[in-house]
Amino acid sequence: MPSILGDLVNLEELILSDNLFYGTIPTELSNLTKLKVLMLNNNDLKGDFAALAKSIPTMLQFEYINLNETSNSVLVDTD
Repeated sequence: MPSILGDLVNLEELILSDNLFYGTIPTELSNLTKLKVLMLNNNDLKGDFAALAKSIPTMLQFEYINLNETSNSVLVDTD
């Protein structure tokens, strides 16, 4: 996944599901401080998903299912 996505600081929704991205989630995504929805379903990404979601105060929905895992994690935080 391109780290340049972190430059899109006014972005509110980022839906990158089903793109077969692999590797580590770019830490630059934490620069997206207006992000409300981040969906990374069906990619092969590694990283601390919970820490990323917590680093974005406006996050309302965060979803991911990795291709190599059967887990699904959804964070909905209305605080």
